Amino acid sequence: MSQEEYSILLCELAQYYGVLHEYWDIHGVQHLSEQETTVALLEAMGVPCSNLEQARGSLEAYSKSQALQRAPHVLVVPQDCVELRFALRFEQEELTIRYRIEFEDESEKSGLLTRDELSSVEDGKRREVVLSGSLPLGYHSLELCCTKTANLLHSISVISVPARCYLSESLVAGEKWFGLSAQLYSLKSKTNWGVGDFADLRELLHFTAKEGASFLGLNPLHAVAPRGAPQISPYNPASRAQFNALYIDFARACDLLDFEANPPSLSALETLRESPLVQYEEVAALKFAAFEEL
Repeated sequence: MSQEEYSILLCELAQYYGVLHEYWDIHGVQHLSEQETTVALLEAMGVPCSNLEQARGSLEAYSKSQALQRAPHVLVVPQDCVELRFALRFEQEELTIRYRIEFEDESEKSGLLTRDELSSVEDGKRREVVLSGSLPLGYHSLELCCTKTANLLHSISVISVPARCYLSESLVAGEKWFGLSAQLYSLKSKTNWGVGDFADLRELLHFTAKEGASFLGLNPLHAVAPRGAPQISPYNPASRAQFNALYIDFARACDLLDFEANPPSLSALETLRESPLVQYEEVAALKFAAFEEL
């Protein structure tokens, strides 16, 4: 086995399948992936490559699959990009293909792609398509249809993204900001029920502003499954349109509704407040039972 050739093939396969061979940590130190790690990740994705022969076969299979692909399924372009470029395979009988871009705001753009007017790409079987014009930010759909039958031949999700993350003009000018970051559910207080709530958030906001901070970073506040430990992660919401009901300040809700409720016993609340870990199921049981009274 030629180790050098094997390493080159692995690098190519890793690039094609999106496996990084290096990364830089927060301290600016570069870390290179071990070859064994790359092989394990690729094979977990169904790409045989434990030896030179397998790597050659997987690379050849990938090349064939790309040759058969009519066009990419997803294109991600920066907002300031002035053209949309991709390779398109025409079938032998196809001379023209109609394209239609449906933008996120439901406006459209369409036209014809004529095979003989497009430049051939390296494999000679596909043509390079260049659609001029910048795209607005958002998720758009590009459809390729047969001009004779109007049948859909292929669809491409086109995602137009900012060229870079937002940066305030003040920060660009050199102004310094500081702030706090908190997981709302982990806040402790003498009034919550064992999960930090919006009353705690209000107090934290007052404290943050008093100290001259410019921002407060929070975990997602979306609704999660009301019960069951596997569904408690704020990064796995059940709904992005609703807030997590456990964050409701029950006393404040009663005030707003002019309702006199009977809260749980003080001992039960103290047990939940003093727990070193958030007892989601126990808190949810108490809080949702109280919500039923409302």
